[in-house]
Amino acid sequence: MLTGHLPVPEASEADLQQSAHKQLATINEHIAYYCRDLLSHGSGKLERLVRFLCTDLWPTLYQILTLQEQDGLRVWRLPKPAALALLRPESQFAQTAHRFYQALHLYYPQATSVEDAICVIEAGIAFFEESHLWWLEYGEEQLP
Repeated sequence: MLTGHLPVPEASEADLQQSAHKQLATINEHIAYYCRDLLSHGSGKLERLVRFLCTDLWPTLYQILTLQEQDGLRVWRLPKPAALALLRPESQFAQTAHRFYQALHLYYPQATSVEDAICVIEAGIAFFEESHLWWLEYGEEQLP
């Protein structure tokens, strides 16, 4: 990097599209994981689950937008509020994504309320469920 060369080749639009397809095909695994781990508690597990949820959820949003917009190189450069703004506001998917974003802002920066953490996790699971429905519909549209 210091000499101006990336250690790996830059991702192309085709790479981003392929990656989005691959990741979205396994979205049910996210739902199962967060539902199962919601039963764990104590020793900071709830806080860790919220952090893990964010590391899975935001890329999922960007992957869906990559497929919707057909311009992943532009989409992945957007900050989260701008990415959320690309969603059709009247859609259930957009409303679920915004509900997660609002719950997350209520939870952070203190990250001390168990109730707020559970709201974030519930909103995140709902987001993954909506993402799965979107993927099923999108996948059907892609059939020859």
